[in-house]
Amino acid sequence: MPIVQSFGTFQTVQAAVTPALATSPWTAGSGSILGYEGDPHTYAALYRTQPYVRTVVEFLARNIAHLGIHLFRRVSDTDRVRLNGHEVSSWLRRPNPGTTRFRLIESLMQDLGIYFDAYWLKVRQTDRLGLIRLPPESVAVAGGLLPSGYLWTTPNGAQYAFAPSEIVHFSGYNPANPLGGLSPLETLRRIL
Repeated sequence: MPIVQSFGTFQTVQAAVTPALATSPWTAGSGSILGYEGDPHTYAALYRTQPYVRTVVEFLARNIAHLGIHLFRRVSDTDRVRLNGHEVSSWLRRPNPGTTRFRLIESLMQDLGIYFDAYWLKVRQTDRLGLIRLPPESVAVAGGLLPSGYLWTTPNGAQYAFAPSEIVHFSGYNPANPLGGLSPLETLRRIL
């Protein structure tokens, strides 16, 4: 089961390029693997070229995205109260001007199915707060047992560093690295 980590409040995305993260015992996020012939592959390439992987990941993502999302406040160990009209429900209902709730959850499930890691950037818009998906293949996580920072590399090579309070990190289990999940495709790559 994925673990959701969010360490704080929404932030405004900085336009300036920031320096790379400091080195740490672990980093996560490259998404690349080495093929048996020695050629580098990525989990995205396996998803793109393997029809059965794509079918399963998309089937699960579409069906989970159709489910309703409800928010609850814990009252005691055995009781909870459903929150209607909470601010978080509006963030999930309309994460940003270009993304619907369905697409946000669908991409979340696809990222978890391919990488077992997913990232949402918290952004402050002019009239509200929002969430933007960051591609897992372009995010590096630095830290020890907990993330100390995130580095997002854009397609043109610019790098932006974010504090843990600016990212919602959905991380699966990885026995060798506490900062990122172990992709299900890593387990299947001998077969693929």
